Amino acid sequence: MSRKIGKDESRTKDAVDALKKRISNFKEQTAPVIEMYNRFGKVSFISGEGEVNEVYAETRKAIFPQVSFLVGPQGSGKTVLGQKLCERTNMRLINFSSFIVEENL
Repeated sequence: MSRKIGKDESRTKDAVDALKKRISNFKEQTAPVIEMYNRFGKVSFISGEGEVNEVYAETRKAIFPQVSFLVGPQGSGKTVLGQKLCERTNMRLINFSSFIVEENL
Protein backbone atom coordinates (compact mmCIF):
# COMPACT_ATOMS: atom_id res chain seq x y z
CA MET A 1 0.00 0.00 0.00
CA SER A 2 1.56 3.30 -1.05
CA ARG A 3 0.91 6.48 0.78
CA LYS A 4 1.21 10.06 -0.35
CA ILE A 5 3.80 12.18 1.45
CA GLY A 6 2.15 15.15 3.10
CA LYS A 7 3.34 18.73 2.73
CA ASP A 8 4.93 18.83 6.22
CA GLU A 9 6.66 15.47 5.74
CA SER A 10 8.11 16.66 2.44
CA ARG A 11 9.49 19.82 4.07
CA THR A 12 11.03 17.76 6.87
CA LYS A 13 12.70 15.46 4.34
CA ASP A 14 14.00 18.50 2.41
CA ALA A 15 15.39 19.99 5.64
CA VAL A 16 17.12 16.72 6.54
CA ASP A 17 18.58 16.43 3.04
CA ALA A 18 19.83 20.04 3.20
CA LEU A 19 21.44 19.39 6.59
CA LYS A 20 23.16 16.26 5.30
CA LYS A 21 24.51 18.26 2.35
CA ARG A 22 25.83 21.01 4.65
CA ILE A 23 27.60 18.46 6.85
CA SER A 24 29.10 16.78 3.79
CA ASN A 25 30.30 20.13 2.40
CA PHE A 26 31.82 21.00 5.78
CA LYS A 27 33.77 17.73 5.92
CA GLU A 28 34.99 18.06 2.33
CA GLN A 29 35.69 21.79 2.05
CA THR A 30 35.88 23.51 5.44
CA ALA A 31 37.47 20.92 7.74
CA PRO A 32 40.70 20.65 5.68
CA VAL A 33 41.14 24.44 5.80
CA ILE A 34 40.66 24.44 9.58
CA GLU A 35 43.19 21.62 9.93
CA MET A 36 45.77 23.52 7.85
CA TYR A 37 45.44 26.73 9.88
CA ASN A 38 45.43 24.73 13.11
CA ARG A 39 48.91 23.41 12.25
CA PHE A 40 50.11 27.03 12.27
CA GLY A 41 48.44 27.76 15.60
CA LYS A 42 45.89 30.06 13.98
CA VAL A 43 42.71 28.29 15.15
CA SER A 44 40.97 28.94 18.45
CA PHE A 45 38.25 26.67 19.76
CA ILE A 46 35.62 28.56 21.72
CA SER A 47 32.66 26.98 23.46
CA GLY A 48 29.41 28.83 22.87
CA GLU A 49 27.76 27.20 25.88
CA GLY A 50 28.73 29.81 28.48
CA GLU A 51 27.19 33.13 29.37
CA VAL A 52 27.19 35.74 26.62
CA ASN A 53 29.92 37.84 28.29
CA GLU A 54 32.12 34.76 28.81
CA VAL A 55 31.83 33.73 25.16
CA TYR A 56 32.51 37.32 24.10
CA ALA A 57 35.63 37.50 26.30
CA GLU A 58 36.99 34.23 24.87
CA THR A 59 36.25 35.39 21.32
CA ARG A 60 37.91 38.74 21.94
CA LYS A 61 41.03 36.99 23.28
CA ALA A 62 41.19 34.84 20.15
CA ILE A 63 40.70 37.71 17.72
CA PHE A 64 42.61 40.52 19.43
CA PRO A 65 45.68 39.00 21.06
CA GLN A 66 47.55 41.27 23.40
CA VAL A 67 51.19 41.96 22.60
CA SER A 68 53.52 43.11 25.35
CA PHE A 69 57.23 43.88 25.41
CA LEU A 70 59.55 43.61 28.40
CA VAL A 71 62.70 45.71 28.11
CA GLY A 72 65.59 45.81 30.55
CA PRO A 73 69.24 45.05 31.06
CA GLN A 74 70.62 41.52 30.94
CA GLY A 75 69.88 39.58 34.12
CA SER A 76 67.02 41.86 35.24
CA GLY A 77 64.42 39.07 35.19
CA LYS A 78 62.64 39.76 31.90
CA THR A 79 62.38 36.07 30.95
CA VAL A 80 61.15 34.95 34.38
CA LEU A 81 58.60 37.78 34.53
CA GLY A 82 57.52 37.06 30.94
CA GLN A 83 57.00 33.38 31.72
CA LYS A 84 54.88 34.22 34.78
CA LEU A 85 52.79 36.71 32.80
CA CYS A 86 52.24 34.14 30.05
CA GLU A 87 51.09 31.52 32.57
CA ARG A 88 48.51 33.92 33.99
CA THR A 89 47.27 35.42 30.73
CA ASN A 90 47.41 32.44 28.34
CA MET A 91 49.90 34.27 26.14
CA ARG A 92 53.03 33.00 24.40
CA LEU A 93 56.52 34.14 25.30
CA ILE A 94 58.94 34.90 22.48
CA ASN A 95 62.50 35.53 23.54
CA PHE A 96 63.69 38.13 21.02
CA SER A 97 67.36 37.09 21.10
CA SER A 98 66.45 33.44 20.51
CA PHE A 99 63.96 34.44 17.81
CA ILE A 100 66.64 36.37 15.92
CA VAL A 101 68.99 33.37 15.98
CA GLU A 102 66.29 30.78 15.11
CA GLU A 103 65.01 32.83 12.17
CA ASN A 104 68.51 33.69 10.88
CA LEU A 105 67.79 37.42 11.03
